[in-house]
Amino acid sequence: MVYWVAVLIYGLDQGIKWLVRTHMALNQTIPVIPGVLEIDYIRNPGAAWGILPGARWFLILMALAVIGVVLYIERTKHLNTWFRMGLGLVLGGALGNLTDRVITGRVVDYVYVQAIHFPVFNLADASIDAGVIAILIGSWWTDRHRKARPPKDVKR
Repeated sequence: MVYWVAVLIYGLDQGIKWLVRTHMALNQTIPVIPGVLEIDYIRNPGAAWGILPGARWFLILMALAVIGVVLYIERTKHLNTWFRMGLGLVLGGALGNLTDRVITGRVVDYVYVQAIHFPVFNLADASIDAGVIAILIGSWWTDRHRKARPPKDVKR
């Protein structure tokens, strides 16, 4: 499941970014829901919210570290569905933004929630966030069920 989710997210992310790059001018805005949601084509040289501009190689190394940790966890741990889904979302998102950073040095961002003035982001960013939430749910679920059952070596 982890790899299927990652491939789906990666493909969608790169496909949407390609559409934005080829059908919009840089800094162009297209209202989707006026006053609420826009498609804004920007190229972010940093991390989330534009922090760490110019830290391309650091961000590439961080993405590679995240990918390595995801692969290690997936291969060595027994995981529930929430956790596996979360790992796939994080992996796909990390690969999507990593691809942009390696090829152009900047990440294509395009979703702007104007209603709350949230910084412009992309599908890869949203997938990483959703993946972390799913991993937290998966961890909570595992801990909750582990505490609810007595260990196997305890006799009643």
